[in-house]
Amino acid sequence: MNLLQLLLGSLTSESSVNSLVKKTGISSKLISKLIVMAVPLLIRYMTKNASSQSGAQSLLSALTQHTNKRSMAEQIDEVDEEDGNKIIGHILGDDKEKVVNTLAGETGLGAEDVNKGLGALAPALLTGLSAATTSANQSNGSLDLGDLMSMFGGSQSQATNSLGLLGSLLGGGSQQTQSNAGGLLGSLFGGAPQQQQQSSGGLLGSLFGSKEEEKPQPQTTGITDLFGSLLGSGTTQQQQQAAFDGSDLLNALTALMK
Repeated sequence: MNLLQLLLGSLTSESSVNSLVKKTGISSKLISKLIVMAVPLLIRYMTKNASSQSGAQSLLSALTQHTNKRSMAEQIDEVDEEDGNKIIGHILGDDKEKVVNTLAGETGLGAEDVNKGLGALAPALLTGLSAATTSANQSNGSLDLGDLMSMFGGSQSQATNSLGLLGSLLGGGSQQTQSNAGGLLGSLFGGAPQQQQQSSGGLLGSLFGSKEEEKPQPQTTGITDLFGSLLGSGTTQQQQQAAFDGSDLLNALTALMK
């Protein structure tokens, strides 16, 4: 089980989504869109930041300040929005505005709502990463999904459901392919046919039913272009998969904990 599956399973559980709806005022459909598109992107940015020793140490230091064992929903209910916005700023750096505008364009949310949603989920995201890193370190690199999902108020079935959601969102093929988020993301952003790289917003519209009224958005690069620029053209398919499933990130962080 990988980091992406763990975090998506926790953050897309019914209780977590309901808490985000109450905290942000964004509908459950739109906040779900934001989660499944933003979490892989945030993992990729954290992986990029942790590629240097100083960046990994800085991230590990932040994780030690986010070790809450309460459920994800409870953490979101009590979130410090200022803390959440600072976390997003550190993760995205100078790319924050570009990422926010891209997510806004793909989800139909306004930039202000995207900022609000990211800030609300950021502390819980770091808590999940902190627990996963500790678990991976103690178990020599493997994650005990059942224990961690229980800790965060999720379940293994919710993790499976979130991956099915992600597979549908990204236009994956067979059910077996959709069960591996890392492989699916790697194939999508690492040289998939152009037809498969169609707008995520269009796929989301068909997935979640009729679109809610969308606010006018500035022209932005798409999610596919954003991921492509982050990964670079010289990366192998195996490296691309690790970038999305979080294995590179966990490896960097657990190495510092030993």
